[in-house]
Amino acid sequence: MPKNKKKGFEKVVFITVILIFAFSSVLAYSSLSIKAPPIQNNNSEENQQKARVAQDLAAKGLQLNQNLTGVVHKLDPGTYSEGTHYIEAAGITLAILEAADSSVNLDKYVDENVTVWGDSRMIAEGDGAIMNVKKVEVSQ
Repeated sequence: MPKNKKKGFEKVVFITVILIFAFSSVLAYSSLSIKAPPIQNNNSEENQQKARVAQDLAAKGLQLNQNLTGVVHKLDPGTYSEGTHYIEAAGITLAILEAADSSVNLDKYVDENVTVWGDSRMIAEGDGAIMNVKKVEVSQ
């Protein structure tokens, strides 16, 4: 092959290689930027916290807006950093209890078989649940 033709052929090969490299780079990087936009999560931080609590409680068989039936007992001071009472059934502590507001007086129900309604969350010690009691009824 004459020297001039060889030089022209080398230029074509060189330009072809550069174009292939450039094209493949553009494709590789453009595919990263053509992703679908992330789904906007309009949940508030409070809703996200409730969902996490619900998942944690579900793993332990508890949930938000639930009811428990059992006998209410007063907690010994210093047992837990939270709650004033606990509810047990068949010798098993179901949850630590705290009154949601001043209209709920758990002391009235000590040693009574009751049903309590409220929201539960994990206690600070992490080994159980505490229920924020909103309603109490003596069980028949």
